[in-house]
Amino acid sequence: MAGWDGNGNVTLTHDWTDDRDAAIKITASRMDTQQEDIRGAIENTIAKDGQNTPTADLPMGGQKHTGVGNASARNHYPSVGQIQDQALTFVAAAGTVDALTATFSPAVTALVDGMEFAIRASGANTSTTPTLNVNSIGAKTITKLGNQALLAGDIRASGHEMRLRYHSSGDRFELLNPAAVVTKADVLDEDDMSSDSATQPPSQQSTKAYVDGLGWKQVSTATFSSSANFDLSLSTDYKRYEIHLEEMLPANNNVELHLLVSDDNNTTRKTTAYAWQKLQLNGGTTPAPTSASNGSEFEMTGAALSNTGGETFQATIHISQHADSGRKVYVRWEVFSYQGSSSNPYEWKGGGIYTVDADIDAIRIQMSAGNIASGNAVVLGLRV
Repeated sequence: MAGWDGNGNVTLTHDWTDDRDAAIKITASRMDTQQEDIRGAIENTIAKDGQNTPTADLPMGGQKHTGVGNASARNHYPSVGQIQDQALTFVAAAGTVDALTATFSPAVTALVDGMEFAIRASGANTSTTPTLNVNSIGAKTITKLGNQALLAGDIRASGHEMRLRYHSSGDRFELLNPAAVVTKADVLDEDDMSSDSATQPPSQQSTKAYVDGLGWKQVSTATFSSSANFDLSLSTDYKRYEIHLEEMLPANNNVELHLLVSDDNNTTRKTTAYAWQKLQLNGGTTPAPTSASNGSEFEMTGAALSNTGGETFQATIHISQHADSGRKVYVRWEVFSYQGSSSNPYEWKGGGIYTVDADIDAIRIQMSAGNIASGNAVVLGLRV
């Protein structure tokens, strides 16, 4: 059969060489047939000036079109340059910061689910429901994070490179890269982190206060000079206290160190029901334990503290409150005194319990008689 043979070859009805050898004359009818074969073959080719169009897919055999122009309509294929330049899907926004417009070329004629655009913002949004109108198709609300309303500033500023994807369900644009906007309402201001939120961050002040409160913290200091006593208020912020007394010198000789508790901020002090036990060590003698089950105070030493200059004592006192089996105050202490005149070091170790109806909110440290002539105190608190 004359014409294209399906393999890119053209065959004709007659072969003039064969006709010559067979003494067949070239007649008008045979010439007409031959010309029709050629015409048909020509009409089945693509004209370079675009006068006809393909009627089937055109395999390129690994070849390419070169020197192509940029696409100017939706049904054109783009050049590599247009794709690299993002010319088809990127524009700078026009309109206002809350009513954006974008004009693409070739023009977008309809929005399709999943269609994505890159748009450079002209400024920060002030509305929670800004809109985008692409090629005058119609303004669509911009949302984020699964149809959530924007916060002011989610479109951060001029130059914010936005990625927007159209969602046909809801007829909206989803902003894929909103700015991380945190409002005052989103930030917790609580020094103890009591809400334990999994989604709201704490303020810097809260974080600092919380971290500063971890571990032992210096609560207060005191310097004594002919002081009648040392009164200390106990804050509910701390359930454990550690008191360090340094270079302590009583005004009177051969006195004891006492501690009393209060539940009215030292307006009054408890004078009964102190249960304690202490051990005295001195000069290599056998330890001498003493105790009380209903004392009038915690007696932390024996009557051996000296008022001689240079024979000061130091003490470490631990205080904690517990709610097991009624409210209890636990006190532990260690006191050391070196009395040069007798070359005897004195040391007392002890502890006690005071059971109360209400939390203890203050303590008093005093000598069994006379003032505190001199000395210093450092108070530490521990959050628990």
